Amino acid sequence: MALPFSKGSRLRRNHRLQVGLRVAGIGATVAGTLWLWRADLYLAAALAAGGVLWGLAALVRYTEKTPRDLTRFLEAIRYDDFSQGFSSAGRGGLFEDLSAAFNEVTDAFRRIRSEREEQARTLQTVIQHVGVALIAFRPDTGEDVLVNNAAKRLLGLGRFRSLQKLDATEPTLARTLRRLQSGSRTLVTLEREDQPLQLFVNATRFRLVGTVHTLVTL
Repeated sequence: MALPFSKGSRLRRNHRLQVGLRVAGIGATVAGTLWLWRADLYLAAALAAGGVLWGLAALVRYTEKTPRDLTRFLEAIRYDDFSQGFSSAGRGGLFEDLSAAFNEVTDAFRRIRSEREEQARTLQTVIQHVGVALIAFRPDTGEDVLVNNAAKRLLGLGRFRSLQKLDATEPTLARTLRRLQSGSRTLVTLEREDQPLQLFVNATRFRLVGTVHTLVTL
């Protein structure tokens, strides 16, 4: 999220002021601890020393919050997990704008994922209701297989999500599907008990949300 120059400068000054106040508070507490110790007020000095440690821990948490948020943000992108949000928790205007930017980008990725899932569901619905036998899969991995009802009836198969499963039941067809290139056509003969089943196979490639798929008609 882009910031106007004047606003960005003001937020940076506010952030520096927040850090400066915390450092000044720690310094004042250290000075007070030393004065109490020299005055032989050891219990009070010990309590003040505890305040110094608390202030240092709070300062570390304050300065480390942004790297932690950035790490979580990058991991969310890497693992496609956008269920978490980001909060400034009263840390000042600079952190509020940074958290808002994180949340905006996270929401955008969440919308993109929702649209991608909707497109995949739409494709599956279309494939299932087409009368022609269709098989779609990722040619690079052989995964994400979609088989419509017409293809299941034609081949006498149930649902399968990988060509590896097809290797056990229809190895000839599985090998043919792996070799198919976009625009290629071939004739496949499958052995059956009564008589061979001859299939005319057409293949084409399409891209769904950045991923290439092979669509085969039987």
